[in-house]
Amino acid sequence: MKLNLRERFSLGVCGLVAGLMAAVLVVVNLSVTAVLPALATGWVHHLSLVESVADPEPLLRHRKMAFVASGLAAFALLCLWRSGKSGNKIFRVAATGTLLLAALAIGYAAHLGGGMVYGADFLRMPWSQ
Repeated sequence: MKLNLRERFSLGVCGLVAGLMAAVLVVVNLSVTAVLPALATGWVHHLSLVESVADPEPLLRHRKMAFVASGLAAFALLCLWRSGKSGNKIFRVAATGTLLLAALAIGYAAHLGGGMVYGADFLRMPWSQ
């Protein structure tokens, strides 16, 4: 059976999408697994840091955002797993949306962490100097 160019392209795109989904599933699996020790050590250090800093508010926001991002990543992993098992597209859409929200939460938590380590004005734009 000989395939024309359009059919070959279609099969190639489907294979690429399947490969990307498999890669995303592996990365999300590793991320959710790696976040557990990070949350544990952050929680242990948090207890001693709250008493020693003058303003614990950024630390508390950082901790809350870390838990939110971890929960979102775990939910995205569950949605990806369900989409692979059932083939239902709603789980894939939910996983994509949740991963985007998790990325935003991780970015904000990292920004708060940078502020705690390097100071509140560590991220200056070139036009504000």
